[in-house]
Amino acid sequence: MHELESWVASTDPDLFEGALIVAKILEPSVDEDKTWEKMVKLAVQAESKSVDEFLDYFRKAGFKGPTEDYDNLNNSRIDLVLEHKQGIPISLGVIMLTAAEMTGFSHAAIDFPGNFLCWIEDRVVDPFTLRENIWEEYAERAFGSEYGHPEDLFVSNKRVVHRMLSNILNFLPWGDLIDKLRINDYLLAMHMGDDFEIYLRRSQIYTDLGDPSSTRMELELALETAPTDQLRTLTKQLIDEFADSSSFKGYH
Repeated sequence: MHELESWVASTDPDLFEGALIVAKILEPSVDEDKTWEKMVKLAVQAESKSVDEFLDYFRKAGFKGPTEDYDNLNNSRIDLVLEHKQGIPISLGVIMLTAAEMTGFSHAAIDFPGNFLCWIEDRVVDPFTLRENIWEEYAERAFGSEYGHPEDLFVSNKRVVHRMLSNILNFLPWGDLIDKLRINDYLLAMHMGDDFEIYLRRSQIYTDLGDPSSTRMELELALETAPTDQLRTLTKQLIDEFADSSSFKGYH
C-alpha cells in the first residue's frame, strides 16, 4: 500500500511505474528491474523517424488483444503483457504510451467508454486492434452525432492506474471477497473522488462475509462521503433498514 500511496503523492507519477505497482499487487514477486529492462529494450526497437514506423513496429512485433479469456488477470499484469505481447486495451496502451514517451513522440491517454485509446502525435490509436485514425467512428458509436474531440477525454497517469485497478476489481470472481476488499483499499488510497462508491461496495462485501458490524461502519463512512443530499438521504435509508433487519439486503 505504501508504494502506491507514495506514487499517488508524487508530483509527476510515471505511468509505467504505476502499472508495475498494479502488477505487484497481483503478484508481489514481479521482477521490477527485468520488466523495466524489457520496456527500455522495446522502446529502443520501436524508435522511429515517423509515427507510421512506430505503429508498424507494434504490429510486426505481434502485440494484440486476447481472442479468449479476456478477463484473465494476467492480461492486466504489465510484466506478462510485455512478455507475451497480449493484454487488454489499457495494459497494451500503457506500453505504447511509455514507448512513445521514451522515443519522443507526443502522447496522451484517452479514457474512452468501454475501451482505452492512445493519442500519438495527433493520431488516435486503438492499442487492442492497432487501428488508427478511428476517433470519428468510435466517438459517434459511443456518443452519437454530437461527439467532441479526443482531447476532451485525455486523462492523467493517476486516472489510468485507477482504471487498471477498477478493471481488476471487475475481473475478480464473485466469490473472491477478500481480494475485492483488498483492491477496494487500493482504490481508496488513490483519492480519486469515488470514496462514496467504494464504501458502498465494501459494505456489501462485508454483508456477504457475514460481518454486520463492518457493514454498518462502511455505510456510516459512505454517509460521510456522499456527494449529494439525495445520496445522503438514500444512504441514511440503507442504514435505517440495516438497523431494522438482521439480514441486510444491501446496495447492489
